[in-house]
Amino acid sequence: MTALATSTVILAAGCGADEPAPENGLAGTERPHGYVEGAKEKSEPQIALAVAARNGKKLSFLDPAEESTVTVDLTTAAQRLDEDGRFVYVIDGDTLEVVDSGGWTVDHGDHVHYYRATTKPLGTLTVPAAVTTVSGADEITAVGARGGSVTVLDRRGLENGSAPRPISTIDTRSSAGFAVPYADGLVLGLGDGPDRPASRVVFTDRDGNPRRPAQPCVDPQGPALLRNAVAVSCAEAIILFTDRGGEVAAQVLDYGRRGPRAGAFGVRPRSNRAVAATAAGSWLLDSSAGSLRWVPSADRLSAALAPGRDETLIVLTDDGELRTLAVDPATGAGRPVATAGASAGMAGKVLTADTGRAYLSEPTARAVHEFDYGDSLRRTRTLPVDVEPELMVEVGR
Repeated sequence: MTALATSTVILAAGCGADEPAPENGLAGTERPHGYVEGAKEKSEPQIALAVAARNGKKLSFLDPAEESTVTVDLTTAAQRLDEDGRFVYVIDGDTLEVVDSGGWTVDHGDHVHYYRATTKPLGTLTVPAAVTTVSGADEITAVGARGGSVTVLDRRGLENGSAPRPISTIDTRSSAGFAVPYADGLVLGLGDGPDRPASRVVFTDRDGNPRRPAQPCVDPQGPALLRNAVAVSCAEAIILFTDRGGEVAAQVLDYGRRGPRAGAFGVRPRSNRAVAATAAGSWLLDSSAGSLRWVPSADRLSAALAPGRDETLIVLTDDGELRTLAVDPATGAGRPVATAGASAGMAGKVLTADTGRAYLSEPTARAVHEFDYGDSLRRTRTLPVDVEPELMVEVGR
């Protein structure tokens, strides 16, 4: 295990380290394919790990490639972090603070573009009650809250550097607002009263008007934004929404008697696979095949990921052991391939992965460990950070 020093830049709220130049130094009207004003196009993904201490007012962006850190001062005490690939949403009760990571990927299907701009905070927003879900894609971000409200934000405005601005508010008639931007609308949870969870999910327009028939779904959770679909975990099944030539269709994938319900998914952006860890195993979802497999485990799992490589899973047990599993396509059994030793400091902490590496936080050491999951979970680096990384999300992918 090798500890590597990192360089650090501190950004005060509203200030940037520098201003990016136009792509290739071009000015005037000459704008090639992929040009984004105020950003530089890069040849590689601009990956960063956004980390914060719980209750902390600093958000640090660790660049694994450059081994450098940019730290942003927050006005909100971080209780939870969510992300949509570019923006980090810092949550404290009913307050949401948006930070532009300055790194993002645009996928055109047959090719992708990678961009780098300034890392900066964009401002805060207060919603009617404690935030339950945040999900952003393309033009909008949906913020669910206790009591059933969903606030829809102008995400294009965030891309232009504006403070978060609501464009509509939806009453879902449930105890917790749930909404996911998809296609040109929302996958929305609806209920029958503010004292109980949503009982169904439906594809709607951005104002919450149904555009397709609702599907039964008690207590929607997740979700997973996949390459060609959105998955929602329900008490009784997983609902998979796909856009087929402009028509959004829903597929029900039942749990049967195989295992407990799914909750949150672990997923890499633009992947067809997602996995949800439970106390007894994990659910492996393949949206391209429309399949759901149960992978049992003798140990309680706190996190799981599907890196998209063959039939491989990465799981973290409650006692802090990291494992890769090879899933038998016929039986669904997970065969251990490699393990990384248990650490009390890692137990229950945050696991994320990109196309070649997995990252696991260790708050007590103020460090993030990097593992090569294609090489027997070899620990390749230990990256120091300037806060206790109790909260972590990956952006720029």
